[in-house]
Amino acid sequence: MKASWDIQTMLWATAAALVARDPDPYSYQPCTSDYCYEISPLEPRFFPHLNPRRLQIKHGPFTTPPTHENNSHQTTYFRTNLACYDCYLTAAKAIIFASGNERAEAKISLDGTAPAGYSIKPHDLLLFFPELMSTAHTSQDDIIVIDHEFVPLSDLSFEAGFKKVAPIWLDLDGTCSPNAGAVPVPLSAGNKFTLERKSAWTSIISGDVLFVMGRVHDGGHGWDREGEARYGESDGYISIPDEGGHGDHEGHVDRRQFWGGPVKGNGKNKGKGKGKGKGKGTTLGGDHDHDEEEEEHPTPPRQVVHISSVGACTLPGRIERGNEWTVKANYNFTTHAPMVHGGVLAPVMGIGLMHVIEDGQWANSLDSWIFLFW
Repeated sequence: MKASWDIQTMLWATAAALVARDPDPYSYQPCTSDYCYEISPLEPRFFPHLNPRRLQIKHGPFTTPPTHENNSHQTTYFRTNLACYDCYLTAAKAIIFASGNERAEAKISLDGTAPAGYSIKPHDLLLFFPELMSTAHTSQDDIIVIDHEFVPLSDLSFEAGFKKVAPIWLDLDGTCSPNAGAVPVPLSAGNKFTLERKSAWTSIISGDVLFVMGRVHDGGHGWDREGEARYGESDGYISIPDEGGHGDHEGHVDRRQFWGGPVKGNGKNKGKGKGKGKGKGTTLGGDHDHDEEEEEHPTPPRQVVHISSVGACTLPGRIERGNEWTVKANYNFTTHAPMVHGGVLAPVMGIGLMHVIEDGQWANSLDSWIFLFW
């Protein structure tokens, strides 16, 4: 799909005023030769007393190539200003959300039970980076559908005590980019290993944690040996029950591929990565020797199933200024097959995302809208 400034500026404009804007001139174009999109109002689900609005935006159809082209991936860019505390991105303020095959949901307002949302100001843009993968041998026509639900700033929302949510993104490589967290499988990792980013982020805020979720790639088998995701701090941790699964639905089973190893690790990560954050790099956990030789990863042949669900938790506690937070990701390629590209293990991922209500951060007159969920 060809990215254009019409698409790049459309999401925020339609959410705010039901008008899609081009840089010059400003215009509304629901369909062009490159793409089509349509906007439909929906019945709001949350906070009916605050005059909420909910819009559905459909993009497409557009073509995704077959599996033998572009390594099965079609990356499409929608430029829409987002969210990462302590991140070094120049084009984005923060990363709000990421998901993949697991179809996770970031329930920022806890399904309307918490008067909180991500704050958006006039002229903000939202960046959307979808990556589509076709498992068919022919091209497919696809449509992307996004629901935006929000409440306008008003005396009602102010009196209701609406608060701003800060998204905190922690990943293994520390870059806080759309592809963040993807790191090579370390040498001599074997089929079962743990990746950890120590001191990934030193908190510069204090507040109540609303929601925590994690993300791993195929082969992810929980977040530590007890089957929990741990976002450790200096004096404790927030844990997430490991509810992750593989192949829960038919669409997560790849009947064209079988994983039987051995496959070589790519050997590009030995636990000394520098990253761009304040952390100390990605390290390999467990009792493994890290030599210079590549190690094969043998496993019995079996049908490839993709990760299909992840664990999450709500209202786990607080984050305090000065806490040092880490993120860990556990993999077991014997239990669940990894992704392989060109006969080499694909990079794996470990991401932790928290939504935090900062102390003292109330919605005020400088904000025009507060996103709730999409």
